[in-house]
Formats: sequence, structure tokens, C-alpha cells
Amino acid sequence: MKSAPVISGIAWGLVAATAFAISPDNPPAADNSVEAERKGFQVHEEFEIDLYADETLGIANPIAIQWDARGRLWVLCTLAYAQLRPGELPDDKLFILEDTDGDGRADRSTVFANGLDMPTGFALGHGGAWVAEGPDLVFLPDSDGDDRADGRHVVLTGFGTGDTHQNISNLIFDAGGYLYFSQGLHTYSQVETPWGVSRGDTAGFWRFDPRLTRLDPFCFPNMTGQNPWGVGLDRWGALFVKSNGPHLCFATPGLIRTTHPRELMQFAQVGQTPGKSMGVEIVESAHLPDWIQNSAIISGYFAREVSAIPLVEEDSGFAVAAPVRLIYGEHASFRPVDTRQGPDGAIYVADWFNPIINHYQVSLRHPDRDYSHGRIWRLSARGRAPVGPPDLEKLSTEELFGQLKSREVWARTRARRMLEDLDGEAADTTVSKLLDWIETLGAESSGDQLGLVEAAGILESQGVILPEVLDRLAASPEPRVRALVARVIGRSAEPVPDARARLAKLLSDRHPRPRLEAVVACGSLGDVDSLKLALTALDAGTDKFIDYALGQTVFALEDKWLPELRSGALVFGKPAHLAFVLETHGGPEAVGAARRVLAGELDAADRGRLLGVLARLGTPEDLRAVFDHAHREGDAGLLTALAEAPANPKGIPDESLRELLGEADAGVRLPAIRLAGKWKAAGLDADVEALSMDESASAELRGAALRSLAQIRGKAAASTLRGVVLDAKTPMAIRRAALEALARADAAEAAGTILGTVEPGGPGAEFTALIPNFIGESGAAGALAEAFEKSGAPPDSATAQEILNALNRIGRTDAKLTPILNQAIGRRTGAPEYDAERVAAIVSAVRAGEADAAKGAEIFRRTQLACMACHRIGDEGGVIGPSLNGVGAGLPLDQIVESILWPDRQIKEGFQAMAFTTTAGASITGYIERESDEIVWYRNTAAPWILPLAKKDIAKRETIPTLMPPGLTASLSEAELRDLAAYLASLKG
Repeated sequence: MKSAPVISGIAWGLVAATAFAISPDNPPAADNSVEAERKGFQVHEEFEIDLYADETLGIANPIAIQWDARGRLWVLCTLAYAQLRPGELPDDKLFILEDTDGDGRADRSTVFANGLDMPTGFALGHGGAWVAEGPDLVFLPDSDGDDRADGRHVVLTGFGTGDTHQNISNLIFDAGGYLYFSQGLHTYSQVETPWGVSRGDTAGFWRFDPRLTRLDPFCFPNMTGQNPWGVGLDRWGALFVKSNGPHLCFATPGLIRTTHPRELMQFAQVGQTPGKSMGVEIVESAHLPDWIQNSAIISGYFAREVSAIPLVEEDSGFAVAAPVRLIYGEHASFRPVDTRQGPDGAIYVADWFNPIINHYQVSLRHPDRDYSHGRIWRLSARGRAPVGPPDLEKLSTEELFGQLKSREVWARTRARRMLEDLDGEAADTTVSKLLDWIETLGAESSGDQLGLVEAAGILESQGVILPEVLDRLAASPEPRVRALVARVIGRSAEPVPDARARLAKLLSDRHPRPRLEAVVACGSLGDVDSLKLALTALDAGTDKFIDYALGQTVFALEDKWLPELRSGALVFGKPAHLAFVLETHGGPEAVGAARRVLAGELDAADRGRLLGVLARLGTPEDLRAVFDHAHREGDAGLLTALAEAPANPKGIPDESLRELLGEADAGVRLPAIRLAGKWKAAGLDADVEALSMDESASAELRGAALRSLAQIRGKAAASTLRGVVLDAKTPMAIRRAALEALARADAAEAAGTILGTVEPGGPGAEFTALIPNFIGESGAAGALAEAFEKSGAPPDSATAQEILNALNRIGRTDAKLTPILNQAIGRRTGAPEYDAERVAAIVSAVRAGEADAAKGAEIFRRTQLACMACHRIGDEGGVIGPSLNGVGAGLPLDQIVESILWPDRQIKEGFQAMAFTTTAGASITGYIERESDEIVWYRNTAAPWILPLAKKDIAKRETIPTLMPPGLTASLSEAELRDLAAYLASLKG
């Protein structure tokens, strides 16, 4: 696959910095002309870019685009964002653009609807436009065909409006006539429908059936990112959701109605763009090069680029793939927000054209906001002829059927839409003809199989679900066509003939995609037998996508199967099926169920899984039984489960545990060592100490033994542990483990020990190697502060800096220690008072060229500031703080300056941090995603995934306004601040 040359990592930063030294600013451009913007485009070598439309046709601030069956581009524009001025009335518009003379430029603009109030998305269908408008899903019909909306019907209302850019958005119809759309983090929706109230709290997406006014919520809360802004479908109906961050998610496994908060993005990420982005358009056309076929086109509004993420199948889902950059725009106002493939096969890009992209971070009345411009660009393949689109409105019904087999996205989807929009006698006639046409389709033709999918969708949209059509789908050699059978069954409002038999066949399909879709369908059927059926997927083999869907099905149907489990009436086909349910769901009922089944005859694998349930959830008596089995069988997995269990067994089996400590198999010895510490097996302390000193043992085993020794002896282990820490002949990995253990046993002794490694001229290699393992332990920072206070001698500046660096790497400060360290390095403690005039002066100086971005890059990488420990630029840096890739394209200069000097003045969405100390003494820093009465879900500062923390395991929690230490940049001179601001403003993605 060919791709554009990429300037990676620091090289790109330095190139941008050098350019910025010449023109050091990211203000609104002085020249907002089309030509000025065009000159700033860097376009992939196999593509070229041309203007299709601009603001002269009225399309200022376009936010969404769609093509109709006549080859006209509909453009939704909002001037009400971010907020109307007092006294202003909303007058946002939906335009229809036409190229009447065929020269590649739109030359006619028609206002289909005006008076809209900050709409955030639309879709075309049913003779009008469906529009997302604040709390409402609105239908705007054009009953007389004059290209003007002649009514306004609020179809649904009650969608949340907690934040304007998180309202419902990104509307798209699938082949079956269902309308999908998304909503964001601060949106709480309660929507009344004929089927009851449909609720979606915070972020997720919806599926709406216009025929039945049925609304289904999915992936709430926040399972596909905090602010989904983009829904896409591939040719076979696989569903993708784009977060408003960088990530793209394969969302089909999440089409199960449950609010059990298991993050889907962690398992089903397909790829990510360099910066925050939005929208999904999956392209396919003879006009485009082969390498981009079936790629998701993403609009990178933050970094001002458009990317293509290849959709590469893997197991039942998709692999993670790297993006290919198609366009980058140097112009400060280039803001791609939506992309659609046109009738000619080219990719059309909606350019919101604005230097300001925020509202809560930037003044609603910021003078740089642009309400006058908007562009639509056409990205076409260089040297490849455009597709000659058919005139769909002149085609007969049978000819429209032929377009359902087309590889051209526009022709196929618009023909389908025309057929789905028929009603009354015309619809009945079309259904009859379509059934005859289906009989003509061949099994071996890819086009015919694609036509079969589209035809089945048209029938589904009319409420026609026939056994003979399902049989044709099920007999297809294409697994993605077979999978459609499950999709139809799972979302049908009426029972489908032989549904369970059909799903049972799919659950044993040779390809994993039909198995995945069958599990998802079972999760929608709503009874105990559906769960039993879904669990048969385990027999054919699973992957991470199927496991996710199966686990969510367990929770979706818990109100059906849990009462039967409690009564003892629930019987699964295989013990392994029960084990999966108990492992997934847990709860007090799991223990009794596991005991009942364990009383019977089981094979070793099933017995081991059910004993694992008891290890996690059982009583002390259960844990003793589990241990006895693990001891007898040498089961490392069960020993590990016991080591991680919240409880301890009744009676500490010292002799049995001693035997395990002597096992030759390291996989058995390691959890046995951990158990000796967890159970505080005092009778084994000599055995554990001997293992910790065994030079023939691995560092992992010795480290575990040192930690267990600390658990057994407590402070009495300090002398032994201290000796290991200070023994220069001992490998560093083991010394680090000893220091961690010492910190947990006696923080004051550990502080004195590590300070004893400081050399006369500075921290030295040993201190530098050891401090990261010490500083994160509970009480370690406070103990260091006390050690300095008692000694009466502050640390030297180099040692203080090393400690600060270690704290920065884990995103922590300490009320006692940080001031001591700051004083030692000569840094002012705390941020200065906010000063708007100072911000303006720095901005003015940078804009006047009185800054050196190259020097700013050096300042950013100074060890003293530790910026790279937290922030990522290119492929370098940490993940504790927000990525700074594209920060210069996304934020105005005044906001960059404010963030440097007063990082807690505006906390970036999703980066409100919390520090936890657990009952086991561990320190955890993370960003809160959500919490229930029992669990806090947090995003670890060291990784992007969401993890659970039981509230019963939290000893202390503390809100951290920002992980960037207050006053971190206070020691910089005004010239250095200007240079740093210039460098950050130069980072355009």
C-alpha cells in the first residue's frame, strides 16, 4: 500500500519549529481566500484537491454533508454555535448545492430549511430530511418536491442538551432502514416512544426504526469514547463509531442493550488519527486507488488533516491499522468536519473554516471566531477518470435493482434509499419484483451477494422478513452475508420464524463473524434460553470480540437467568457455559452455583474454572478447598487466583504451602510465594527469606519473595530488606523490589535507605535507578519530606530534580515534599496570580516574531520541566497528560499561553484527575470516567484504558486539579515563555 511521506516524531516538531521561527504565530490568517487556503494544502501524492463550493453560495460554517439521488450535495450549516448573542434568533440552514453545468463546481444553492437552532447532523430519507436539533429528532418533509421543507415534525424529543457539541449527531441510515446517531459525555436523554421511555446517560449511540418509532440505546455509558461523533457502515453492515478523540471503534459487538460499563474501545479499536477527529465515511469506488478501498475516511478537525484508516479484518472483527494522511492544511482555519463519497467516486470534505474550534475553553465571543466562511473540497485520485454516475431518477425499478450490486457507494446506497422510500401500492409492487430479482442472484458473484444484502435490507425496511430470503442469506458462501441473518433476527420487533434454529446454526459457523452477530442477536431476544443459546459460541471458539459480546449478553439478560440461578433451577448445556457466566457476572449467587456443580462429575478443565470462581468469590472454607485442590494438582492458575482473592482460607496450610515453595516449576512457585505473604504465613518466613537470597532463582521469584517477607514480618523485615537495597552486587531489579517492599513495611526506613545511596556530587546512578520504584508507594513522599526535615539539610539541586522527575512521571505532587524540592532547585512554589495583560503581552510578542520556536523545543525537553514525561509529541513522550500533537492547530495562542502558566485554569475534558490510596497501601492516579455505588472506573495515567477499582478497596481519595505541578513554568523568563509558546503553537499535527 502506498502512502504519503510521513515526518515522524521529533523531526516533524523541529521542522515545524524552524518554520515557526520565521513566522512564529497561529493567529487567524490575514488572507482567508480560497487560493490562500489551497496553497497551504499538502496532498497525498496520488490525490489532488479542488474546490467544489464556498461561502459565496451561503454555506458558512458547514458541519455535515450528504448526497441525494439526483447528485446534489446537501450542506448543513450553523452560525448559532457556540452561542447566540442576546436578542438574536436562530436561523441555521440546510442547503442544497448543484453543479448545473458539470464543470466540477457547484453553481446553484437552494435553502431547503432555515430557522434551525444549532443542528448537529442530518440524513436524507422518506421524502425529506431527518435533522438532529438540540433535544429533538426532527423530520422536515418536502411533500410537493419543490426543494423546500413544507413542515416540521418533532418525531422524538427528550434528548439531552448538556453540552452543545455533545448533542445527538451524525445521522446515517443502514441497509435495513434503521437510523443511527450518537451523543456525548454530558448528555442525559430520556425519550418517550410508543415502546416506552428509552434512556441513554452520557455517551453512546442510538438505533431508531422510523417505521415503528422504536428507539434503542447502545454502549451507554461511555463504552465507545466520551464523545462519539461519527457513525459508519461498511458494505456488509459492520458498524463503526468514531470517538471525538483520535480512536475509531468497531461497534457491532456493542449492539446489546445493557448499561454494564465494560469499555468496548479497549477491545475493538480499529485505529486512531494523530489528533482529535470526527466522522466516518467508508469508501469504495473504481475511481480510487486499490489501497484505499474499504478504508474509513476521518476528518481531523484538530490537527487540520483528513486521514484514511484501512479496515483490515481480523478474527470476527478488525485489526488495528495505521492511518494514511490524505490532506494536511497549513491555513489556520482549515477544519475538516465531515467527508462523503460523491457520485463521481471522489471524496468531498466539509471545511468548517474557523481558527477557533472550542467553546468552553475559549470565549463564546472570541473575536477570532469566523462566521463568514465555509468550503467544500473535492479530493480526487490523480490520473484516474471520475465515475460516470447513473441518472437514478430515470431508471426503472429493475434497473435500480441492478445498482444494488454496484461497488460505487453513492449509486448503491442512493438506489436503495429510493426503493426504501416507496410506500403504498408502489412499495408492494416493488417487494414482489424484488423477491423475483433475488432468485436471479448467483452465489459466486461478489456483486450479486452485495445485491442480496441490499435487497434483504429493503425488505426489512418494509417490515418484510421471509423465511426464503433468510434461507438465501444463510446459504451464501460469503460469511458476512450469512451474518445478516442474525442481525435481522436480533433487531426485529416481531418473532422471526425458526429464529433459534437459525441462530444455533450461525453459532457453529466456520467463520467467526456470523458467530459474533449471532451472539449479539441472542442478547436482544430477552429470555434465559437466549443466553443458553449464545453460550454455545464457546464450543466453536471465541475471540476478543465474541467474548465481549457474550459477556455483555450475560449482563443484558441477568434479570431473566439470575432468579433461576438463585432457585437452583438454571441448567446450562455444559459446565463450561456455567463457568463463563459465573466468571463474568460474579455475585454471591455464583458461589452456591459453583458448589452445586462441583459436587458432580467434571473434567479437569471445567473443575478448574469453577474452582476459580470460588477462589475469587468464596468463603474461607471454599478457599481452603480450592487450595487443597491446587496443591494436589499443582494448579498454577488456581494458586494465582487465590493470591488475587480478597479473602484468605480458613487455617493457613503451612506444610502444603512449603511443598509448593519447593516446586521446580516456577509457574507454581511464584504464586505460592505470593500466597505466603498474603496469608502472612509466619511459619514460612525462613523459607521465604531463603528464596529471596537464592542467587540461582529468577529476579521475578526473588522480588516476590522480598515483598512477601515484608508482608510476613512487617517492620521486622527492614534490616534484611535494607541490606538487599544497599548491596551493589545484587542485580538492580531485585534491589528495586526490596525497596518497594521496604517502603510498604517501613516508609521512614525506606526513605533513609534510598537517601543513603545519594553520592556527594549528586544523586548518582543508584539513586536514579531506585527512586521511581520508591516514590509511588503510599507514604513514600511524606517519609522523604520528614527525612529531609529531620536531617536539617535540604537535598542538593540535582537530587531534588531527580525526585521531581520521578513524581512527574506518575503525575503526583506532595504537599510536604514538593515545596522542599522546589526550593532546592530554585523554583517558585505555586503559580503566579492570573494576569490577562501578561498573556496579551506574550501573545503580542510571539506574533511580532520576538520568539524562537527552536529554543522553545529545547525548553520543552528540559529535564527540569519534565514535559515529555507527561505529554506526547509525535511518537515520543508520556500519556499522563493530553497529547500535544496538533495543539498549535487546535488551540489559539492565548489559550496555549494560559495553559503554560496556569494549567489548572481550564482542565481539558476527560483530564480531571483523582489520587487513590488503596487499603493495601498502593497509590493510584487516574482520570475518573464514571462511578457506581460500588466501583470507580478510572483511566490510568500510564495507559489509555479504563480500569475498575472497588470502593471497598479505597482507603483515601483526593481530587487533583491538574497533574501539571503548579508553578512548574514559574522559573522561566519571559523570553523563555515566549519561546515555549511559539514552539507549542508550531505543533500543527
